[in-house]
Amino acid sequence: MKDKIIKDSYGFTLIEMIVVMIIIGILAAIMVPSLLHYIDRSKADECEVNRKALVLQLEGARAQDPGKTMYDIVNENEASGEITCPSGGKYEAVDNNTVRCTIPEHGENGVLTDESEHAMGDVEVIVPEIPSTDSVEESEESGDDDTKETGKEGELCFKVGDVWFSSLLVSSLAEKNQGKNNYHFENNTVVTEDGKTFYFQANNDGYINYHNNGKYTTVFGGMTKVNCDNLMILANNFDKEHNTLYETIHKGQVVIDNNNYYIAIQNINKQEPNTAKNLQNTNNWRPLSLCSE
Repeated sequence: MKDKIIKDSYGFTLIEMIVVMIIIGILAAIMVPSLLHYIDRSKADECEVNRKALVLQLEGARAQDPGKTMYDIVNENEASGEITCPSGGKYEAVDNNTVRCTIPEHGENGVLTDESEHAMGDVEVIVPEIPSTDSVEESEESGDDDTKETGKEGELCFKVGDVWFSSLLVSSLAEKNQGKNNYHFENNTVVTEDGKTFYFQANNDGYINYHNNGKYTTVFGGMTKVNCDNLMILANNFDKEHNTLYETIHKGQVVIDNNNYYIAIQNINKQEPNTAKNLQNTNNWRPLSLCSE
């Protein structure tokens, strides 16, 4: 009898094993999503630390060379591979002071200046309701010489150098396409939310996301911010003697070549003159539309 009791006590019964498996399954269903979310959050936090490190590099570099920009820091980092996003995103310069990750949820960081547009680090803009263009008209009346409205519906032209280019107001596009789940901006067009910052759509990245409550979110992540500071004459940037460029062409730079206008959608380094010459390569260049008036 004693031997029988000992034999029967070995192992689990089938029912006990099924119960254990069910419990393990329930625990996995609860814990795995939480664990994945924690991992994603940790990677996002690490990415923010990396971006702040690039900002510190810029501040340190400017102590030696005040002309240093975030474009220089990002290019140097890309060449060295020293600082990388743990989620596989790439770091790109938004302007002279700001760096962002190409993963929109990770955001951006920059050197705080009096004129910084990115002190809040926003990538998405939440709009409370679909507005009219009255606020833009008022800003035009206040004497802003860098933008102007035209007779074309939804168009707000902006100036780079002495040349006027065409952009479309997000508010107008949002009103036209209301009722959709989302609306992707057309490729090779420029859009603006506030009439101050202009984004070029190259690869279907930017869009308007509509919500059930009548609000919408504008997503600019992945779009190219237009550099409105200067217009580059492309031919003047070639150092023919050394077969290089005099200066790096940064993403967002507007150039003129044979009376045609283009925007760089990738950085083109000094050692890539042939890439700079090939304006028909849509991986690096896109045509930029002039103002309708």
